Amino acid sequence: MPSLAKKLYDEGLEDGLQEGKLEAMKTAVIDLIEVKFGSVDPGLVKKIQAINKLNVLERLRHAVKAAKSLQDLLKEIQ
Repeated sequence: MPSLAKKLYDEGLEDGLQEGKLEAMKTAVIDLIEVKFGSVDPGLVKKIQAINKLNVLERLRHAVKAAKSLQDLLKEIQ
């Protein structure tokens, strides 16, 4: 049976890994938008930074790849 300290350490490690994945995906989405459409509006960056679900960010990444224009993408985000 693991000690309480070990359980807390493992949970903290898992939380840290999840947070790292979220931040990496946010950065990837913002970078992809910038590469595809040019500079990214700070308001859009704030919206992306506020997303805390990996599956939502993954869908957004696919939406960026499929969007023909920034306006199409913004409709998808709304």
